[in-house]
Amino acid sequence: MPSQIHRPESDNGHPLLCEQEIQSLLDAAPHAFFLLNPDGSILLANAAMAARLRCPLEAIRGVDAFGQDEPKVAEHRRAMVRRVVEMGRPVSFTDRQQGRTFENTVYPLPNRAGDLVRLVFFSRDITARKQMEDVLLARLRLSEAATSLPIDRLLQRFLDEAEILTGSCVGFFHFFESDQQTISLQTWSSNTLGLCRANGKGLHYHLDTAGFWADCIRERRPIIHNAYATLPNKKGLPSGHVPVIRELVVPLFRKGRIVAVFGVGNKSQDYDERDVEIVSTLGDMAWDIVLRRKEEDALRESETRFRKIYEHMGVGVARVSLDFRIQAANAAYCRMLGYREEELIGMHLRDITHPEVIEENLERQRQLGAGLIDHYSMEKRFLHKDGHTVYGLLNASLIRDAEGNPSYFLGSVADITERKTAEGLLREESERWQMLFEKTRDGIVILDETAKVYAFNRRFADMLGYSPEEIEGMYAWDWDAHFSKEQIQEMARSIDDDGHHFETLHRCKDGRIFPVELSNSRTIYRGQKLILCICRDISERKAAEAEKQALEARNRQLQKAESLGRMAGAIAHLFNNQLYVVTGNLEMAMEDLRKGIYSDEFLVAALHAARRAADMCRLMQVYLGRPSMGHLPIDLSEVCRQSLAHLQDTLPQNVLLETDFPMSGPFIRADAYRIRQALAHLVANAWESFSDGPGRIRLVVKTVSADHIPVSGRFPVDWQPSETAYACLEVSDNGCGISEKDIEKLFDPFYTTKFIGRGLGLPVVMGIVKAHGGAIIVQTEIGRGSTLMLCFPLDTPEKTEETH
Repeated sequence: MPSQIHRPESDNGHPLLCEQEIQSLLDAAPHAFFLLNPDGSILLANAAMAARLRCPLEAIRGVDAFGQDEPKVAEHRRAMVRRVVEMGRPVSFTDRQQGRTFENTVYPLPNRAGDLVRLVFFSRDITARKQMEDVLLARLRLSEAATSLPIDRLLQRFLDEAEILTGSCVGFFHFFESDQQTISLQTWSSNTLGLCRANGKGLHYHLDTAGFWADCIRERRPIIHNAYATLPNKKGLPSGHVPVIRELVVPLFRKGRIVAVFGVGNKSQDYDERDVEIVSTLGDMAWDIVLRRKEEDALRESETRFRKIYEHMGVGVARVSLDFRIQAANAAYCRMLGYREEELIGMHLRDITHPEVIEENLERQRQLGAGLIDHYSMEKRFLHKDGHTVYGLLNASLIRDAEGNPSYFLGSVADITERKTAEGLLREESERWQMLFEKTRDGIVILDETAKVYAFNRRFADMLGYSPEEIEGMYAWDWDAHFSKEQIQEMARSIDDDGHHFETLHRCKDGRIFPVELSNSRTIYRGQKLILCICRDISERKAAEAEKQALEARNRQLQKAESLGRMAGAIAHLFNNQLYVVTGNLEMAMEDLRKGIYSDEFLVAALHAARRAADMCRLMQVYLGRPSMGHLPIDLSEVCRQSLAHLQDTLPQNVLLETDFPMSGPFIRADAYRIRQALAHLVANAWESFSDGPGRIRLVVKTVSADHIPVSGRFPVDWQPSETAYACLEVSDNGCGISEKDIEKLFDPFYTTKFIGRGLGLPVVMGIVKAHGGAIIVQTEIGRGSTLMLCFPLDTPEKTEETH
């Protein structure tokens, strides 16, 4: 028996906390904790650790603390425990398993005599922090590389970092052209180029011809394919392309348009939202650097061109006398102001300068002429010949003669009208965004850390029926009808940059309550932490969903009625046929008796017909899932292996039967006869899909985890896995496949499409599976074949004990 924790007394005689009180305190802790015996068995654990071990809290005492860890991790943790036992001092260490990082500390717990009797093990999941640190370090490395590497090499570095951070093996970065239809293949990661022999750099092709990875463009959101091989209607991979197992592809947006896609693939585990965040972050950073580099390249090219133009008098240059009259001007200066040179000569600076800046301009010229300054620059507004304003960046110097006396002013002017226009457009853009903030259909409210209203748009006030003056000073709990004040305050305190996305209920001023889809996130404005909330009224959507559910329920009733009608008609037909045979033969036998002929020929025929009708009844009972009395522990592989000779005899010679069975197991509690019956029906169904042509049938027995049992194509449709793993009997063929419209009726009695004449083969399989508490998963593709997976609960020692 594991040792118990007794309720001792403190030095002053007061009782210490009891075990239940200690357990409650520990369960409130967010991090995993357990108390160990030196042999590694658990004495006490909190709820967080029990959840991590997937063990009920009440059953955890005595469990091996590291029995469910990965072998290397378990060995390392046991070594750390031994080290603490030997040293008598705490040890901290970090390890990683199943894609997550843990920070662990083991403390010795001696008794009053100083002998080590217990160990305390704390474990904190620091995956998010570690990923954040790794992302920050990666961004620093990439920022340093951005100053020296060419764009192609730099994008490749981004992809390499993304592969490391997400545990991927391949990566790619492609541009999406401004026409929003053309994909431009750009860059692949170093690892991808080492694995993939397909050549595509620089190719352009239309979005319609792209494969599943381009769904991120079509759907304008990140796309995860964790089971790529099961995707239907794949377009295929180019010759030499690395096989795709999983992929995560993120679209990059700028001003509402997709500009590029950033993708990684072939991670050993499923991709999740953390991977989406990492790839999105690096992708946005990569695009910003690419854009900046392009702008820098364009600017350098512009500067080179500008110098060349300047050298060839391309910049506006004018010579001005000491009394501020134009003496000469180049062609660029003339074009800028719309005059011919002869028109400009003799004009005073007042004639070409905006009245609001003329005095500043002339004062600078006087200081320059007096030698108080060497030169000056200013943004100057010129007057064009037609009267409109021209913006120029003026650089003026004083030219002296050989004796050093002032001779004339020389000014060069760069036309910055476009820049000024762009600044005006930027102001307009800012005003437009403000207008969108006010005009959006969604209610937007900004809260401070206390959940008090900081700012809001008009739509938010209108949704609640309050005036803007009434909204000011309100708190979130004043209108939220779902969460309590305490819950909202806790959410406001704990929200991070990722925020939350959830549904809630809002209460209007008139008391009406309506459903809301709410997205919030933390932001900082002028040093103050704020919470941005976007609220969308989903009343219409909820009503539509309810209507859809009602319609689906009616459709299911109609389908059920159709199935029952078909089944009743088929059963009546079959029984009428057999009754006709029975009555006919009985009448013939009676006729013989009247003639004195004593023969059992007609009686035997009648008996055979009656037995065929009885067989039909038994098959219907199997379809209905009536459990048999013979469920015993059986080796699924061995039962299937015993059926192979009979199955091979029933198949045509042009049908190849392949098998993949383990030497032993998995073990299930089942009726072996029914399992063989189900296997025979599945094999018959498979070879009938070949339409008398050659084909291949593959039988596989394996164990699958509940997480890897597909949801789509699952029958019964309401079946949900209740175990962590299941035994699986899989029958695959390369026949004609099953159309989508036929899948839902596949297991209806007497339903047929073209070649099935029995009417009860697959329904009987369904009944057998239901009687064993299992499920059938149908995976099919027209022209490629079908796979039917039978999943049965595994037999465990606990289940065996329950039956004795």
